[in-house]
Amino acid sequence: VSATVSGLAAGNHTVAATFNSGDPNFANATATSTTLSVQKNFVSASLAVQNASPIYNTANSATVMLTAAAGTPTGTVQFSVDGVASGSPVTVSSAAASYTLPVLTAGQHTIAASYSGDNTFVSAAATGIAITVSQVTPTVTWAAPAPITYGTALNGTQLNATASVPGVFVYTPVAGTVL
Repeated sequence: VSATVSGLAAGNHTVAATFNSGDPNFANATATSTTLSVQKNFVSASLAVQNASPIYNTANSATVMLTAAAGTPTGTVQFSVDGVASGSPVTVSSAAASYTLPVLTAGQHTIAASYSGDNTFVSAAATGIAITVSQVTPTVTWAAPAPITYGTALNGTQLNATASVPGVFVYTPVAGTVL
């Protein structure tokens, strides 16, 4: 005689067996209860970043894919930037979780993710990915200055360039120079 049990969540379960012979020559019997330990399934987490070389202030995202031998993981994924948790944990849907990265400063950053696990699957960490955020090249606008009379010092009328981002212009020659 055998029995199949399915659908048990991970953890310890008490299992008992009672034998009903249905034969008047044999008594019914009960086996001693035992504990059956159901282990959580392993899952692997792989991380992908939409753009490993973004330009400062452009949208970018990261996605974790969870792979298991059987079943579909649920739970949450916590994304991190440079070792610090970023945003709230993202709910896993169809064994994946996607996150819109915050605006990162120019330079190198490491994006990583950790899967929380659930009642069926153990937690897992995805290997971090290094990305390099490039600087933005600002737009500089400078109309050709009007002619000046000899002996007139350069001033804000001639030295009046503008840029698409805050900053400071350094003019050569400097304001006050007489050409």
